[in-house]
Amino acid sequence: MWRSLARPLDALPAWWVRWRLFRKRSHLTDRSALEALLDELEGVPPQVLFPTPPALEGSEVIIEPAGELWEGESFVFRMPSTVETDPAGNRVIPGRLLLPRGASPDTPVALLLHPWIGPGTMAMLKRFGRPLLRRGLGAVAIHLPYHLSRTPPGQFSGELSLCGDLVSVINSGRHAVADARRVLGWLRGRGAPRVGALGVSLGGSIAALLASVEPGLRCVACVIPPADATLCMRESVLMRGPIRRDLERSGLDADLEARALRLVSATTHPPSVPADRLLVVGALHDVITPPEAHRRLAEAWGCELWMERHGHISVFLSGRAMARVAGWVADRLGAA
Repeated sequence: MWRSLARPLDALPAWWVRWRLFRKRSHLTDRSALEALLDELEGVPPQVLFPTPPALEGSEVIIEPAGELWEGESFVFRMPSTVETDPAGNRVIPGRLLLPRGASPDTPVALLLHPWIGPGTMAMLKRFGRPLLRRGLGAVAIHLPYHLSRTPPGQFSGELSLCGDLVSVINSGRHAVADARRVLGWLRGRGAPRVGALGVSLGGSIAALLASVEPGLRCVACVIPPADATLCMRESVLMRGPIRRDLERSGLDADLEARALRLVSATTHPPSVPADRLLVVGALHDVITPPEAHRRLAEAWGCELWMERHGHISVFLSGRAMARVAGWVADRLGAA
């Protein structure tokens, strides 16, 4: 069933996003600002591109019990981002921590990173956190910059993360990695002996970038990631119409566009995590992030690749496929 529905399930929301959200909006790239950014960042190592955030003071994190959730206990938290942005709402990282009942501080935890549009933190916790909980493991899900509760007034969730303004796309990606690294540091500071990362779509790309700068991650699972941003910007059905027109109106040639997008393409940054701790999950019928992008990441990493007979949307809806991913993460987090 999913095979026959996969492409329509991808094409319909992509058409809706293009028509409803971007049709009357323009996000143009300031060429001089982009060239200045490339002068600063092109060719630098990943640890400079995605620097280690300063350690948190205990009083900087506000965490409160949020009641029982499924077979565990949940907590909501807020902590300051290391990135100074406008609006101020993006200077705070909100999230939810899910732990087994009575869990000790040394419970391993997976960081869950959500897609661009669609499933948020609770959907990610239900898909992946709940199975981890049953294995005695924890999970934490955060709101990425410019998404969900961090969406600037008058915009839609994720608008600045995927648009025709490549300066915004690069800065948003770097911001997301910085926030994810800050949360990982906090989890380690709480006593988690093993931490991993699991992301879907945009979240999968952020998880993949984490693999280049976080050698201590026990595992990284990237589900349908747009890991080759240049390929996705040219071939994804999301890019047809308004976003491509904005790029063309910005006067960017193909070489400049590719140089910019390489900064946030995981395929260009060697992993610091061993290949046996890395997993890429692709979808054979995906028209939002082309299957070739999934294959290129797995090839660059030399890691395991699962190609599911699904599209971009249907693979997340597949309980079987996502349970398999959660099991892979649990096996590696649970092993001392």
